Amino acid sequence: WRFLKKYLKVGYARSSGPGGQNVNKLNTKVDVRFRVDQADWLPKDVRQRFEAVNGNFINKNGEFHIQSERYRTQEANLKDAIRKIQELVDDAFSPQ
Repeated sequence: WRFLKKYLKVGYARSSGPGGQNVNKLNTKVDVRFRVDQADWLPKDVRQRFEAVNGNFINKNGEFHIQSERYRTQEANLKDAIRKIQELVDDAFSPQ
């Protein structure tokens, strides 16, 4: 994933998830985006399958968008978001 991280736009916001007192103080929710049409690290056919299957997560600017607020830390939520992206990319590599 090291080669991929340079393509990701990562943002943080306050989470509504677990965290107790910290939930209203810390920006632990992770918002990850990348431009599918510029993802030259994916073969064209894989990009097309990825877009077809995950179109609901792609905005009008062509950005794939996913969030994670499952954990109490930015680091854990970023890993979770990247794990989700990896699973979706893996699915696009193996057509059904």
